[in-house]
Amino acid sequence: MATTGEDVIGRQVLAGVAVLRALAWVWLAIVAVAGTPGMRQPVVAWVLIVATGAWSGYALVLARSRPAALVDRRLLVLDVALAGALLAADGFVHELGRSQSLAGALPLAPVLAVAAVAGRRWVLALAVAFGLARFASAVGLDGDPALWKGGTWLSVLTSAVLYALAGVVAAGVLDRLRAAEGEVAFARARERVARDLHDGMLQTLAAVQRRADDPDLVHLARSQEAELRAYLFEPGGRATTPVAVDDALRRAAAVATARFGLRVDVALVSPLPALRLEQVEAVTGAVAEALANVAKHAGVDRATIFAEADDAGDLVCSVTDQGRGFDPSTATRRGLAASVEARMAAIGGSSLVSSSAGGGTEVRLAAPTGHRSVRWLAHP
Repeated sequence: MATTGEDVIGRQVLAGVAVLRALAWVWLAIVAVAGTPGMRQPVVAWVLIVATGAWSGYALVLARSRPAALVDRRLLVLDVALAGALLAADGFVHELGRSQSLAGALPLAPVLAVAAVAGRRWVLALAVAFGLARFASAVGLDGDPALWKGGTWLSVLTSAVLYALAGVVAAGVLDRLRAAEGEVAFARARERVARDLHDGMLQTLAAVQRRADDPDLVHLARSQEAELRAYLFEPGGRATTPVAVDDALRRAAAVATARFGLRVDVALVSPLPALRLEQVEAVTGAVAEALANVAKHAGVDRATIFAEADDAGDLVCSVTDQGRGFDPSTATRRGLAASVEARMAAIGGSSLVSSSAGGGTEVRLAAPTGHRSVRWLAHP
């Protein structure tokens, strides 16, 4: 998961990595000072050490003054390049088989930085690249066959595995921390909304129930109040585990029948994929808006909800009617944009409205089950 300007956790991790990098460099420099008399190419070693030290110091300054700047991909490339150069230069600077490498623990810093900025895939690619750099270093300029006889290859492989494990674990922990941060932010926002609505919308709906003479209006106000209270005050907060969408679609059909008198046929091809709660809410909200449009504009009293899993395992859903239809290129799109397109876009899905004068209307929705976005539906 890439960091953004609003990714506080990512920036904090990168600031911590800057401290780790500086401490690793201090140890690297101490070891280099002690080992300089035995170096074959001390000038090369110290050029790399000084360059790495300058970068480590600059990263520390950024961590204190402008931590958001550490997300810059150019700085990340510089970090990776310097660590890779230290790894590759070890066999050139030292004799083969030396226990302490020129890079020391410093390559862990770019591994963790890549985990914070780019995620698991790039971490694995970086681990392979650092492993190859260590391999080139161990072979040395002479191509010494002792690499295979002395077991140096196992040390090289161990380093690559260590980098991969550290990066993958860090990326996984960061994903969980970001998800937890999002849940906490949502819960706080819902508490604020609940306080505002409790003094406004909920009291208004209660007044409508007490004073209205129309039983249909009273029923509508009561159902709206119940739904709003369930959403705002349900215990346990917002669910993040997969949720079955079958019942949610049937409830949307039942609500449309109660509110508008629509006869809604529900055709579901089992098994439907399990979606997260926010995805189910987006899909059923878009379906509800489509059904409301049927009731208001189609001139018919019947609609069909169809849902199935596509070949990729994503949810594909449609709302169809055989009403008067319209020309999507000329009709106003405010309701569709706010209630259908925006809902689906928020979960990485997509929507498509197909209609023609006298030919009915179909609203098609696609919701992803994974973290990728579904973009195969596009508006004409």
